[in-house]
Amino acid sequence: MVSEIRFVQWPYDQAWLDYQEEIGLRRTREKKNATDRASAPPLAPLRYVVAFTSVVTTTTREFLDNKRTSPEQIEHMQAA
Repeated sequence: MVSEIRFVQWPYDQAWLDYQEEIGLRRTREKKNATDRASAPPLAPLRYVVAFTSVVTTTTREFLDNKRTSPEQIEHMQAA
């Protein structure tokens, strides 16, 4: 139920859809790094993604732990 309330706050108008399309296109080979003029590699090797995922999942508790989130909700989010 909480997730349903969270998604109600954004208007899904054409401007929002256009923005989402642009964000998606920036992840493709044609537009990657063009907006930021960055020089990132075209692909991230899977070994780096797997290693980074474990770091993120083990350190998220301190970011989730705040006055508005109950310990039960934090457990559910970490389990997901």
